[in-house]
Amino acid sequence: IKSRLQNKKQKLEKPQEKEQNKNEEKSITLKKQIEVLEKLLKDGVLSQDEFEKSKEFLEKKEAKGENINLEDIQAENRTPLIYELIYPKDPGKRNWEKTTLKYKNYEIFTFRPGGIKIVRKSDNKILYRITDNFKERFYNDGSKYITTEKTVYEPEFKVIDIQKDINKAIKDLAEQLKNPFGFKRKKPVWDKNAHKLKLYIDGVKLLTFEGRYVKKHRAYFYQVLTPRNEGFHYFIKLQGKSPIALNMEFFNAKIDKAIRKAKTKLAEQYDVTEDEIQKIIDKKIGEEIDRSIDREMENAINDSVAEAIEQSIGEAMSQGIFDAIEQATGEAIDQALENELANHIDQEIERAIQDGLEEAAVAAGFQAYYDTLLAGGSVEEALRNASDACGAGCEFVLNE
Repeated sequence: IKSRLQNKKQKLEKPQEKEQNKNEEKSITLKKQIEVLEKLLKDGVLSQDEFEKSKEFLEKKEAKGENINLEDIQAENRTPLIYELIYPKDPGKRNWEKTTLKYKNYEIFTFRPGGIKIVRKSDNKILYRITDNFKERFYNDGSKYITTEKTVYEPEFKVIDIQKDINKAIKDLAEQLKNPFGFKRKKPVWDKNAHKLKLYIDGVKLLTFEGRYVKKHRAYFYQVLTPRNEGFHYFIKLQGKSPIALNMEFFNAKIDKAIRKAKTKLAEQYDVTEDEIQKIIDKKIGEEIDRSIDREMENAINDSVAEAIEQSIGEAMSQGIFDAIEQATGEAIDQALENELANHIDQEIERAIQDGLEEAAVAAGFQAYYDTLLAGGSVEEALRNASDACGAGCEFVLNE
């Protein structure tokens, strides 16, 4: 009898423990909500009385089990995306890889350098096509399922001013005299969001097109990435020329080499190990992934705090109060840690990629040179094709 009673006691206690743990998890949400209210009180947006009433409203919702749960929001947004990436590697590392991404009833594939199509597998109908510099076209009501977000960079083309060019040449010469040992000047870092396109199917982001303009060659370089930042397609679009697709494995090796060189330089400059630098890089990548989750959390807290304040004030709130809530919420759950080393890593990696892009343009020129010779062309034709493939400001010559 004693044993049976103990078993009944344990069964009765277990749900209580589970409910207690549940309340402890929810207290994380309540804590963030109160932090937002405290910031609003400190900034003078709320009076002490309004603060107390709003806090009491949220605590009552918490006690009833009606409060939002940040852990649930995180779990929903961290659900793994299931897709199949078919990546045929080229053993010779010369030809570009014709990759395919399969997601539900859709198939995304490269059909030519700089060209990607989306087909519905059930009826094999094309829904979408994108080519070259973000030229988009929808087919068969594809716009119902496929959406894009993009920002476009337009390079400035200026009229040649001889006097201005002379002044610039004099200025460059003066800088060289000040720097006789030839130390490299810092290159400006490219804005990652200046030329970018995100592609969604049924609201799920499946491809990201990151483009950058290489001024030296008057050409755009594009890398197309999957949701897990896997390479899907790399290509260069020269002005007035057909796009040139790159072998991703070969190009990635060049970028990795340049980044390793940047890590070594940073390790010596700041007296840290390369492993420590990699940890910072991994952390920043993680922050990028978590940023969308943070936005969902911020929106949920914004709405819940706004509801509590509206109940305490008893009237509709002004836009100024909504803006203050949004700002306070962002400050309350902001987890991004920036420091000097992290910023330098960003810049060094961007420069390493920029160097890799210029090297890739030259590599494309050499490929065009040898392809012309293999096809039976003359040396003059090969040099001309190589210069065209490399881009403006790049000339191939044969030294005797």
